[in-house]
Amino acid sequence: MPTGSFRKAAKNLWGEKAIGLSGSISIMRSRKRARFGRFCVSIVVVFVLGFFMIQMYRLDTRNKEYAARAVELTREVEEEQKRTQELAEEEKYVSSVQYIEDTAKSKLGMLHEDEIVFREKK
Repeated sequence: MPTGSFRKAAKNLWGEKAIGLSGSISIMRSRKRARFGRFCVSIVVVFVLGFFMIQMYRLDTRNKEYAARAVELTREVEEEQKRTQELAEEEKYVSSVQYIEDTAKSKLGMLHEDEIVFREKK
């Protein structure tokens, strides 16, 4: 039987040619290529997901560090505000007459005209 007539006789019900040995090899090769392509795409997707997970972890860690730093800075601001208030009170006291009198008595030994000082004999 000649090959041309065999191919004509090898049509199936839908009018397609029957697949010979060389056709099945090409289908197997195309299936292997398709599997390999899907495998490569899967590997790329896994790497991309891994990359994003690592980036999310780094960002989360950095976010926690920034939150801790914000708490620390808030505490420092409160301490500095308290210190500012204390300095304002001290400045008010230093500019008062009472401070001047206390300093004159303790450091210079000065007294008011009507004050009497009693000292112990040694």
